[in-house]
Amino acid sequence: MNDPKKLYEDLSLESVYDEKGVRTLWKDMTSKNKMEQLQKISSAMLSATNFVYNGEAAEDTGNRNVSVCDILEKEMYSLAVQAKVITSEFYTFIETKDKTLDPVNLSCRSRITKDGYLEISWSRLEFFSANGKNYKKSTRLTKGASSFSYPMKTFEKLPSWAKDKVIGFEKKFSVLREKANALSKCRRQIENYKKLAEKSLN
Repeated sequence: MNDPKKLYEDLSLESVYDEKGVRTLWKDMTSKNKMEQLQKISSAMLSATNFVYNGEAAEDTGNRNVSVCDILEKEMYSLAVQAKVITSEFYTFIETKDKTLDPVNLSCRSRITKDGYLEISWSRLEFFSANGKNYKKSTRLTKGASSFSYPMKTFEKLPSWAKDKVIGFEKKFSVLREKANALSKCRRQIENYKKLAEKSLN
């Protein structure tokens, strides 16, 4: 199986790696190459996804060097790989549009934070000129702590050619956020139990 963490670290919007480890910049790839790479990534993702439930977790639990937290971490990275693929699909979709169509002034980002949590966010892009130079301003959009989905008003001003597709990406992200939240809760409970167990020994 492809290790979820290694696969996540290899994926980025800036570049991809082929079977020989040769790095190719995403921006230098043709639309056809991008779709081929996405298909390869999706295939690799399937072997890294749902780690806890595909039987390999059961095998790992027989290894005393593998903790429940290790298994939860692998599953979190499996979700992050899925988020990376969807993020790449979003950028491929908007980059390969007909140049005569109105632009999509949104960007998305998916990452594992330094605390080990999955974060998937959207930002609003603004383009402007000043002193003869072009600038881009990115403003992160708020989702709300009590929801796994961005409100539909986030996408209401998108051009008609892209609106339904982008909302579809967000629906997939919402499912990943909910799964990641469940894993985070499990990890917090385990960490809390460890503290209680250590406290009882003192």
